Amino acid sequence: MKYVSVFVVTALIVSLVTNFYLLSKMKDIENSVYNISNLQMDLTNNMSHQTANINNILDEYKREQSWISTVQMNVEKQDIEKGTANLRFEWQVKELQKGSEVIFHYKMEESQKYTSIPAEEKGNGLFEVHVPVKVQLEPEWFVHTTIVSSRNSEPVMEEHGEEKMADDLVWYYVTVSHDELVKSSEATTAHLENMGTMYYGILETNIHLNNEEFTISIMEHGNVSDVFIKEAYLLKYKNEKVVAEEKLRSGNLHGDPEGQVRDHFISFIKSSKEDFSMLELKVTYSNGTSFEKEIYTQQ
Repeated sequence: MKYVSVFVVTALIVSLVTNFYLLSKMKDIENSVYNISNLQMDLTNNMSHQTANINNILDEYKREQSWISTVQMNVEKQDIEKGTANLRFEWQVKELQKGSEVIFHYKMEESQKYTSIPAEEKGNGLFEVHVPVKVQLEPEWFVHTTIVSSRNSEPVMEEHGEEKMADDLVWYYVTVSHDELVKSSEATTAHLENMGTMYYGILETNIHLNNEEFTISIMEHGNVSDVFIKEAYLLKYKNEKVVAEEKLRSGNLHGDPEGQVRDHFISFIKSSKEDFSMLELKVTYSNGTSFEKEIYTQQ
């Protein structure tokens, strides 16, 4: 019996030592796999970086060897308050032959065909053209709504912005004609920035509805012009008719009686939901322009 006990103890010790050895080996294998995985990721990143560098070098070489430089577009906004802006395109034609005719072709997103205009040479093969475009001036609205139907219910949060119109697109290319030879650059597409929103800015509206009272606030930001919100009104609709109009008080934090500091308007209004079926905000800017936005409709 004594020998059996010794054998069992010895077997257990051997088993423990073996398991410990196997566990250490497994740990080494896991570390090796981890290191190999990291090395593979490093190699992949290096290859991607080198590929990007090679592509950049090839693109730069193509530009240097091209007969025309990249056509650059700049937006000039000096007349934006009149609803217009000016697109200035400029480029360089290399090894320009005397008597060559350089034409700029463009079309806006809504157009079916290109408009062609002669380019103006500025010297040393540099050319430019000016294209006037119309700008739709209007603010961009964002509405955040919190609805509490009863005292014990959880508030329901709703958040949405207006469906933004896609930025206008402009397609353009350049042709150079000399005798019977005509060269044409690749057609390029560019997005026009939302200049109308930049003029009137972003209006962030917060609504908190709680039984028979609600809070409305308007924050104005993001505009680069001198116009600002002069007045704000809440319009109540019932059966598609305006039944009440309430002026929001200014929440000006700087004590400016003329409201010339851009900050916010806010009002605490007590009203039964039976008094209206839809709420709409109306803002009037310092230049006399007004905009309206539906902010809440009862379901």
